[in-house]
Amino acid sequence: RGQVGLSIKELRKFPHLQGKLTILNLHNVIDSMEAFAANLKSKEHIEELVLQWGEQTVDHQTDKNVLDVLQPSINMKKLTIGYYGGKSFPSWLGDSSFSNMVYLTISNCEYCLTLPPLGQLSSLKDLRIDGMRILKSIGPEFYGMVGEGSSSSCQPFPSLQNLQFKNMSSWKKWLPFEGSNFPFPCLQTLRDVHGKACIVNTQI
Repeated sequence: RGQVGLSIKELRKFPHLQGKLTILNLHNVIDSMEAFAANLKSKEHIEELVLQWGEQTVDHQTDKNVLDVLQPSINMKKLTIGYYGGKSFPSWLGDSSFSNMVYLTISNCEYCLTLPPLGQLSSLKDLRIDGMRILKSIGPEFYGMVGEGSSSSCQPFPSLQNLQFKNMSSWKKWLPFEGSNFPFPCLQTLRDVHGKACIVNTQI
């Protein structure tokens, strides 16, 4: 697709990038190997990453392939994903190895049917989910309790303080956690789909 500016594969020339990296117009990337060449995983000094597609995204599989290979370093502290057009999130998003991540925003990823398994991000304090318009329910996958290696004795979202849901027009059901440890032990603020703040008392 037409593009203006630096090609994503050119990022391989900058192995010592640090601080914040913003990558825009990812809908222009049609070959996931170009994204793979950026080698974000090796850039250990980037602490904040913004990955942004465009509103005109129509190629679900290409977007999925691109995000799959844009896995950042496990040193990442802040991550924002916007206008991603895939129908599911990559396996790395929510992996417990990202133990330094404290802030995560998923915005206008409106083709995804489920949330990624974010409950095992041990340091995550602020989570914002906006514009997942076809998501209908939140279940065990959100807590990271699905699949091999999952354990009901783990406590999901052990550090989360702020949780916001916004513009979730199809969301109707939130299934409770069935493990032995209550999730969200540090939660202070929950904002619902209407953006109205409520304080959650976790002292049960």
